[in-house]
Amino acid sequence: MSIKSKLKLILFIICSFSMLLAGFMVWNLTKISKHTQEVNSALHHVESVNRIHTGLKDQMRVAMDYFVSGDLKERSAQNALSLTTKASLNEWVTVEEARLADQKVTMQNYMGKEISDKYDEATSMISDSVALMDAGKKDEAIKLLGEDVERYVDIVLLPDIDRAVNDEVELVKNAFDELYMSMGSMPWVGGRELRELSNTKAAFGYFLSVNDINTNLQREIQEATFFVATGGEEESRQFVEYGVNVTRAIDDLIYQLSVHTLDGVEGEDDDLQLAKTIMYTQYELLAMFRKAHLLREAGKVGEGNLVLNKEVKPLAKNVIFPAIAELMEDSREEVEEMSSRLSRLMFNAAVKGALLLLVVTGSVVFLSVWVTRGIITSLNKLSKGAKSIGEGGLTHRIELKSRDEFRDLANHFNEMVENLQQTTVSRDLLSKEVEERKRSEEQISHMAYYDQLTGLPNRALLLDRIDQALIMAQRQSTIFAVLFFDLDRFKIINDTLGHTMGDEVLKNVANRLTGYLRKSDTLARQGGDEFTVVAQNIKSIKDISKIAENIFSAFKGPFNINGQKFSISVSMGISIYPNDGVDADTLIKNADIALYKSKDEGRNSYCFYNSTMDEGIAKRLTLGNKLCQAIEKDEFLIHYQPQVNTATGEIFGLEALVRWQEPEGELISPGEFIPVAEDTGLIIPLGEWVLREACRQNKKWQDAGLNEVTVSVNISMLQFKQKEFVDKVKTILDETGLAPKYLELELTESIVMKDVDSTLKILHELKSMGLRLSIDDFGTGYSSLEYLKRMPIDMLKIDQSFMKDITVSPDDIVIAKAIIQMAHNLQMDIIAEGVESREQLELLNTLKCNRVQGYLFSRALLCDDVTGLLKKGWRFVVESLDPVEYKKTKKSA
Repeated sequence: MSIKSKLKLILFIICSFSMLLAGFMVWNLTKISKHTQEVNSALHHVESVNRIHTGLKDQMRVAMDYFVSGDLKERSAQNALSLTTKASLNEWVTVEEARLADQKVTMQNYMGKEISDKYDEATSMISDSVALMDAGKKDEAIKLLGEDVERYVDIVLLPDIDRAVNDEVELVKNAFDELYMSMGSMPWVGGRELRELSNTKAAFGYFLSVNDINTNLQREIQEATFFVATGGEEESRQFVEYGVNVTRAIDDLIYQLSVHTLDGVEGEDDDLQLAKTIMYTQYELLAMFRKAHLLREAGKVGEGNLVLNKEVKPLAKNVIFPAIAELMEDSREEVEEMSSRLSRLMFNAAVKGALLLLVVTGSVVFLSVWVTRGIITSLNKLSKGAKSIGEGGLTHRIELKSRDEFRDLANHFNEMVENLQQTTVSRDLLSKEVEERKRSEEQISHMAYYDQLTGLPNRALLLDRIDQALIMAQRQSTIFAVLFFDLDRFKIINDTLGHTMGDEVLKNVANRLTGYLRKSDTLARQGGDEFTVVAQNIKSIKDISKIAENIFSAFKGPFNINGQKFSISVSMGISIYPNDGVDADTLIKNADIALYKSKDEGRNSYCFYNSTMDEGIAKRLTLGNKLCQAIEKDEFLIHYQPQVNTATGEIFGLEALVRWQEPEGELISPGEFIPVAEDTGLIIPLGEWVLREACRQNKKWQDAGLNEVTVSVNISMLQFKQKEFVDKVKTILDETGLAPKYLELELTESIVMKDVDSTLKILHELKSMGLRLSIDDFGTGYSSLEYLKRMPIDMLKIDQSFMKDITVSPDDIVIAKAIIQMAHNLQMDIIAEGVESREQLELLNTLKCNRVQGYLFSRALLCDDVTGLLKKGWRFVVESLDPVEYKKTKKSA
């Protein structure tokens, strides 16, 4: 045999032996890797079982809490055992199915499948409890959940899970034993590797201890707080024992950490610090348990429960559990790190053994493993990146130092993530823009169909609702009504208190009306103080009247707005389809006409439309338009009616009465145009003109050397409630030069009794200027004597309605006498209006009323007639029952 052949044979033998050795080494490494994977798999399964073990108990308590509190939400109760627990259980069963399938073991003998089936029975019981609670059988539901379900979990499920935990621990022990045997069969494995294996096993045991303590600790705290919160007296005594168990569990944890460190496993400084934190906190936790116990023994059950809920739970949740969780995470990382280190050591040992026999084969194997490891590392990084993007983490980037295809793939991956991030941002911006546009469209739609102040439908939506009512009424041959109403004298509130207060009044009116209408009725705001109701489902006129009465009922009580009380009334007009119109505009117009009719009849009432109203309303509208033009064209003049002192016969005053004379010379009665002026607000400029003209004329008479008399001017409600009314009176007196004592302002009872406190302030301001104040038409309103004596009033005017029958009506005599006597007692002057006969005059003299005014003396005279009367110095003399005569006397000094 040649040397070359021998060398070939030797080379063949060496190569064969190397291959056998490499095969043996690969077989052992595969076995070791398998056992190492089993260790890591066992760690994963123990975690899953622990989550199931803790989750079942914890989630069952959550379900119980829902029932005990009575605040049951079906979804929460049904899912109480289905959140963490079911997910962990499914994960456990799925992984174990795969593992046992590899081992060719059937699931029939596997406890995880049995637990899954029993778990479904527990959730079925929960569903039965929910059904009982929905049926109103709370006690039976709580009993089923608190006894059957809890017993089933405690006696059936949790013991099975405990056995499953023990099985997993046995798997861990077996895996370590087999791993130790495999390592011992490899001659090149030294003591260092075996120590690493021992340390790994100790670290794994430490993780199991921490895991077990965490489970016990959570269970003890949960059961303690649960028994105290919901249990009876006997269970609540156990909470101190639970507190002791909690601290004992923490002591066990600290002991395990110390043993773990003493066994030679490197402990982290952070772990020691966490252990100290837990140790210091346990005593504080125990003190809180004892504090709760003392409070409950003292009868302060609520405060004791509050300590558990507000102190024990937050301390456990925010301090102890996070610290233990961090210890668990550190221990798990330590196990994984040691396992990885053990794998590396075993690899190195195998390489050393191979190098002893065949350097080349070892080098090839080493290089192969090294290359494979680099590939696996790259693949792991790529896998983590893919997982991160799958979970929505678009900020993750892959960094590889190798210069190969994996690096190119990582770069492409990073570019893809950046593009996805930009696409996501663009999509989010687009989605946000769509949402904003949708909100804008909804807001525009709301603004188009709803009143912005009250939130009620506006005129546009009202017309649409009437059109729908028309279609429905035509289809079903039924009727419906349109009720149009506004607030009586609402303009006074706006003019006197401002539009802000007026808006508040409108909002309060809208809110109150909503509660007095049917769900089928549509309440809309036309504009200003005008509201409309569309009433459908009407069977008769009585139904419409009932709806109208309900609306009036809403205004019976006062409105309290910003500390001020308002008594508000409404006037209403009603039109009915099809009698009063077959389209929306006609129905609204005719209801508006009926509204004006109700105002003419005294307000605070409602009126049904009929065709005869059109003429009167048209005349009123025409009069309103002409009145506005008349003010601009100065078509008004003032007549003056003398006021006489019957004791002396002297004219002591003149009442200024406005008259409207059209260009054709026809006089329009004040009874016709004054109400229109008040409704339209034109009474304010008209009243101001009368006041200024009366003052100017009186000053003119005085400058001419005529007798000095007082001129009386009637003041309307709108004028008096103006904020600048006092300043306007002062300005007019300054402009005309008339002394204030020659001006008398006549106010009605309704004016002075409206908002008395504010009225008193204005009256005193006017009185301080030096002018006179009188109450006109006294006796027709509802004056309060309590307020009347506080008012700076100079004169009362007995209403002419009492003069008409005073000579034949004992009641009128009694009323007149009472008013006269009251005025004398209050140191006020008294004057009677409407005196037209000698009998009335003589009776008034008997009652000691010497100031009179009426046709017996004179009608209201033009300015020139009054001038002539004052120039001649007329005195009235009563000589007989003959008609009135004026006899000339010397001019008064």
